[in-house]
Amino acid sequence: MMRRTLCWLVNFEAVFMPALSPSMETGTVVEWKKKVGDLVKENEVFCTIQTDKAVVDYTNTFEPGYLAKIYCENGQTMAVAKTIAVMVDDAADLGKAGEYVPEGEEEAAAAPAAEAAAPAAPPAAADPAPAAAAPAGSGSSEPPEGVNCEPVFMPALSPSMEAGTVVEWKKKVGDLVKENEVFCTIQTDKAVVDYTNTFEPGYLAKIYCENGQSAEVAKTIAMMVSDAADVEKVANYYPADAAGAPPAGAAAAAPAAAAAPAAPPAAAAAAAAFSAKHYGGSVDAAVAASGPSVVRIAAGLEPSALAAIAPSGKDGRFMKSDFAGQPGFDYNAPSPARALQQHAAAAASTGAAAPAKAAARAAAPAAAAPNGDVYNVVLKATPVYKSVSDTKLLKKLISTMYIPKPKAKKTA
Repeated sequence: MMRRTLCWLVNFEAVFMPALSPSMETGTVVEWKKKVGDLVKENEVFCTIQTDKAVVDYTNTFEPGYLAKIYCENGQTMAVAKTIAVMVDDAADLGKAGEYVPEGEEEAAAAPAAEAAAPAAPPAAADPAPAAAAPAGSGSSEPPEGVNCEPVFMPALSPSMEAGTVVEWKKKVGDLVKENEVFCTIQTDKAVVDYTNTFEPGYLAKIYCENGQSAEVAKTIAMMVSDAADVEKVANYYPADAAGAPPAGAAAAAPAAAAAPAAPPAAAAAAAAFSAKHYGGSVDAAVAASGPSVVRIAAGLEPSALAAIAPSGKDGRFMKSDFAGQPGFDYNAPSPARALQQHAAAAASTGAAAPAKAAARAAAPAAAAPNGDVYNVVLKATPVYKSVSDTKLLKKLISTMYIPKPKAKKTA
């Protein structure tokens, strides 16, 4: 949907946030396929839009024009029918994009002009030590010059998903991520899903959301670059919407925090895990109700290490992402020593108790009530087939069916 406005003989064409689904109220720009100054032909893609259901290409269904200004950058969200960009017919009018005021923002645009007309206040005395000066090596919200940065956003992998947890990164910093390769696995509110690279290949330069950490949908969880030589240049780059970005004022508070004695992080984490709610009122009950993956990982952990992990699942259940970095988290890694010891101890105890159980069953009267061991008795041994032919089963079924004989026709 576009609206034409003549302003100083410039034909502006506003690009609005489209309603790409019946229930869509807002949309998030995932990636602009065109940059300011580019010619957008008819049926060419402006950008990709994250709706409440999927990621959809937004194409130009009107006359061709030049993209003059972008109001909704990558990762930003805008309500449906709001202006996200403006186009012009002539490339010579690109410099006049500042004259265009989006619909509904006329009052906001007039406020700065009124403030400029008011008398300026006398300048305050300069501080001897400016607080805005950031120490060397601190994070910057501005991208490095000359580096083509491509952000990786937390995807909406289900209609009801509001946040996701990175279970495991399949790529590390510096790796080449080809098209359709898997970045990482994401824990949604319903399942664990592979997150693949559906765009051009690039190098993974920085990760903002580590294994086990959560981020809201459309937040930047990683950064890619097109050249491997630019990976190191993105080390201190933190976009404004990055997950886990350093909060404002963190650099100024760093000296004071270093001077004050800090509590040990391990003790703080253990205290938080101890106070966390567990399903069933205990760690063992929470593990048993959290699925086979959690049970397998928990079997290889010491009780103290297991108690130090706070469950993040529903009603105090554990999620697999809670055990990121713990022994046994990776299926391909060798089994932890504790899990092997428990398995060996269980097998030994079962073997030692077998003769005693057999003697007890022989001495017991025949009319005694059966105990739980009755489920371990094989009542009838039958051969086990790996597969059964459907044709044989169908023939056997037909042979047991009653088929009525056709009635003989009466002759006249």
